[in-house]
Formats: sequence, C-alpha cells, structure tokens
Amino acid sequence: MAASTSITDTIGTTTVSLTADPTIAEGGNITYTASLGATAHGDVLVTITGGSVITIASGSTSGTVSVAAPDEDVYLDSSTVSRSITGATGGNFESLAASTVAASTSITDTIGTTTVSLTADPTIAEGGNITYTASLGATAHGDVLVTITGGSVITIASGSTSGTVSVAAPDEDVYLDSSTVSRSITGATGGNLRAWRPRRWRRAPASPTPSAPPR
Repeated sequence: MAASTSITDTIGTTTVSLTADPTIAEGGNITYTASLGATAHGDVLVTITGGSVITIASGSTSGTVSVAAPDEDVYLDSSTVSRSITGATGGNFESLAASTVAASTSITDTIGTTTVSLTADPTIAEGGNITYTASLGATAHGDVLVTITGGSVITIASGSTSGTVSVAAPDEDVYLDSSTVSRSITGATGGNLRAWRPRRWRRAPASPTPSAPPR
C-alpha cells in the first residue's frame, strides 16, 4: 500500500516595484520601470499615478512606459515629479503586492530667453507727455522693473505682460523746431524669468505746434 502525503499550498507574495529616470530636462520624457520579484506567468498590468499602464510580458520580470515631463517654459522652476503604483494585476501569482515606495524624478530647468520691448506714442505736441510701454514675451511671475534712457522706470505687474510710464516731452518754445526723441531699455529685472533680452523700440517723433519766431 502506497504512502501518500498531502502538500498544502502556502501563499507566497510577489512584489512589484517602481523606479524612474533620476533626472531629466524639462520638456523631455520620464521612463518608468516596473520590476517583479519573480518571472510572470502571464502578462502583468501595472497602473501608476496619472493612469499610465506598464505591461510586464509573460516570461519577463520587468516592463517600461514613457511619460511626458512638464513642458519647457520661461520661468525659473526646476521641480520633482513623483509617481507610485496604484494597481497591479495578472501574472498568475498566488499574491501580487505593489511596493509603496514612490519613484521620483528631478526635472532640471533649461534656460529660455524672454524678450522685453519698448514702444512709445508715435507723435505728440511739444510740451506734452510721451507714454512709453514695455511689453514682455511671457506673463510676469513677479513684478518686472524696466529702466529706460533718462532713468524712468516702467513697472510690469506680476501676472501682466506690459506696463507704462509717462515722460515729459521737450518744453514748448516759439521756434519751428520739430524733433525726434529716442529712448531705449537700459535694464530689466524681476518676473522670475530666466534670461532677459531687451529690444530696441520704435522711434517716436515729438512734433511741436508751429508758431512764428519773435521779431
């Protein structure tokens, strides 16, 4: 008579963990890798924060997915992106458990240049005021101070793309002497922007009201 032994099945747990590129440039892609502690006997689907799904093929122990990093912009804003496993199924394991350790990626800040330009009233009467407008190529994240020839300062408020200042034109006199006043940007600071590029403004003639010369 044969001797028989019943083998009871103990439940073994297989863990799936998540890793990611440690550092990438903003605007690039982050590669996430899901890794199993044992070979999959059937496809394993691993869902991560944000809804992306990593497939670990049957017979494999890992799989990857590529996820877009935050887009490049003109602000000083290096950051860290963290994602974790939110679900895992398949593989014909007795028990499949997801690691709770998040995968983090440092997003390095690439330098983009923002241009600030200057324009002015095209024509005014002598003795009046010239309005100068400084305009940004991107919204300011903090007040921007733009200094122009002569020392006047234009403030572009946080959240705006332009600002103005009024500057007195040459005083009125009794001579026929229309002229042109030119000013340009001599400096710009603030706005939490990475790099500045001042651009020359269009000239604004200051046209006086003619009057007869004295006798």
